[in-house]
Order: sequence, then C-alpha cells, then structure tokens
Amino acid sequence: MVTQSPHTQSDRTTPRTFPVEPPTELFRSCNIQSDQGAMNDIKLWSNGTIKMPFMNIPVLDIRKCQPHMWKAVACALQIKPCHSRSRGSVICKSDCVDILTQCGDTKRFHEGQTPERICELLSPIDDPEHCIPLYRYLTPSSLGSNTVKEVIHPCNPNPCPSNHICQVNRKGCLDELNCQPYLCVPGCKMGEASEFLVQQDARIQVPTRTDPTVCFEVCSCGPSGRLENCVEMPCMDTSKPCIVGGQRKSHGTSFKTDCHNCYCFAGETVCSTKECLSSGYTDDSHRHFTG
Repeated sequence: MVTQSPHTQSDRTTPRTFPVEPPTELFRSCNIQSDQGAMNDIKLWSNGTIKMPFMNIPVLDIRKCQPHMWKAVACALQIKPCHSRSRGSVICKSDCVDILTQCGDTKRFHEGQTPERICELLSPIDDPEHCIPLYRYLTPSSLGSNTVKEVIHPCNPNPCPSNHICQVNRKGCLDELNCQPYLCVPGCKMGEASEFLVQQDARIQVPTRTDPTVCFEVCSCGPSGRLENCVEMPCMDTSKPCIVGGQRKSHGTSFKTDCHNCYCFAGETVCSTKECLSSGYTDDSHRHFTG
C-alpha cells in the first residue's frame, strides 16, 4: 500500500488509489491512520533530512530522487507486513544501501558516514524471511486492481441526535462530495426510561404486565417521537404449561413431535403443519414430497 500524494480525505468509506499495490498478505496496521502516517513521513523526509533518535540522515530531494521507492519505504514501515518468522518492520539491508547510494546527500554526510555504515545500524538483515524487501511494493498487483477500500463503522460512535436512529448509508448519494456514510432516521424510545429506539412508522409490541400473566399492547412510532395509537392485546398466562405425551413443557420450550417442530406458547402447543413420511415410504415417495 504505497501512499499517494496528500489530498482531502472524507470520513466515509472511500476508495483510495495508489501508484502501485502490494501483494495480498496480512498487515498489522493497514488503515487510513497508517496511510496518513506514511504521507506525513514523506512530507518530513522531503525537507532534506531523515531524523532518527540516534542519527540524522541527509538526503537529496526525495520528490525527484526515487519517489516511488521512498513511498514504499514509508508505507511498509507504517502498515507493518506480517511474517511468521519476523516480528519487526525493517527494510532489507540491500534496499537500504541502494536507496541511500542513489539519494543520500553525501556532501552533508558526517565524517565516516557511508550508505553501508548507516544501513548496518538501521537494517543489518538482508534475509527476506526476516526483513521487508521493497521489490514486493514496487510492482503492480496481480489482482488487476489498484483500488483499496477502508473498512469503517459509521454508527460507532453514534453521530446522530438522541431521538434518531443511526443507519449505515448503503445506497450512497447523488451529491458524492457531501455524502455521509450514515443516515439519521427519526425514532421513538420504547419507554420513558428506555434508551432503545424504534424507527418512525414502525409497529412494536410493548409489554404492560409480565408477572404472572403477560400482557402487551401494539403501538406505532409517530412523528411526534412518541409511541401512539396503542391497542391492547389479549393477555397470556406464561406460567401455564403444555402437556405433550404426558409430559409438561414450560412456556417457550421447543420440541419435536414425529417430524414436526413444536413450541409451547402460554399453555398451547403450536406445531409445524408439514406432512410427515411414514417408515414404509420409498425414495420415490420422498421425492414426491421434497422434489
């Protein structure tokens, strides 16, 4: 994932196009933040000095000297490719020597500084199993596409007002420049003390009593933001069991009778109505019922 030149980044899921694309593999930190970090590194290095905790490395104008290679370095160090034999994020020594030989500003090197000595400190390894070889990030992807999408969670945290429901905008907008990745839909709270919202115009079942008899009313979410037009429903005694084959089944219990799926609901047994095959039926009979 080699970074592109800086540009305005929106909050929504946005295709990001890069000059070249790395092979498909796992990364520890492949996201917008790492991509932005790589672009920031390129900006800092463009000032002519790569500042390290223990040394400064003078370089030529990296915007003109091997810019793609510098972008590959910045991106590889930020997204941190994973490998079973390596836990570090260090480019290979031969790549380090190559890029500093071409783009290091030798006139500003300190006495005794050479690309080889600098890279001996920065990238002493040249085994592709334990370092990051840049050639993998300098060739076009075999997948035939150079577009990457960022996975985001538009409704977490919730950007909508307290009386609205956040929904992911999956349809997009006519005005793509001002398109948000979420929609704020008016809703109603389930009750005065409830934080749960239902969408406007939805009909919901609200319990009015639960012990021992369960009673409900069906309400609709009105434009006022409150539940309205409530209609009481018949109450149910959930303490009443179902008697099936001489056995007691509690309310809410699922079970099978012959080939039927059954459910005990407030003392009444409710079962599926499909026709069962007897043991004497042949395969042809089974196909007659099942196709």
